[in-house]
Amino acid sequence: MDRGAHEAALDNDWLVAGYMPRDQRDELGRIPPDVARFLTPHDKTGYAPRTEANVRASHAALIVVCDADDPRATPGTAMTIDLAVEHQLRRMIVDPTDDAVQIARWIWSSLLMVQLPLPLDTCDPVPAKLLVAGPRESKWQGARIETAALLRRVALALAEISSGGVEDVPRQQRKEQDLTRPQG
Repeated sequence: MDRGAHEAALDNDWLVAGYMPRDQRDELGRIPPDVARFLTPHDKTGYAPRTEANVRASHAALIVVCDADDPRATPGTAMTIDLAVEHQLRRMIVDPTDDAVQIARWIWSSLLMVQLPLPLDTCDPVPAKLLVAGPRESKWQGARIETAALLRRVALALAEISSGGVEDVPRQQRKEQDLTRPQG
């Protein structure tokens, strides 16, 4: 899934950032150099520390799963969801069949239209950081391809929103998980 998100990000000139395992590998092998150059090797081995670091560095999480009605089907994705709740990230759980315009509206209203606090020593805007996460390829065959295709459709919808081509952003009607603060 990560590779699909990275492919779509590079295709759309989105900033790629975050952490990767210390050995710079994922389950498919060495992370491609065109992606690895943007990622920081985590000082610990394994996926769990990398996942937690990526959650901590993000402002919101888009969780892409095979079936949004069963988002906790894999242990790693369940951990990501739990960490997002724990760190009070805005989050949305989607699958490849979800409407790209709705996802783009959520990204627009949750990240791009939100004023993020600035560090005291700078007047440069803080870039919003969206974590895109979900099951690995061995847990969801086709994750890379389906995630990349979905994010490419979302990119087109975001471009239309930013140009004023989509009506004002309405309240979301499905699969959002408490956009401001987790309950309980």
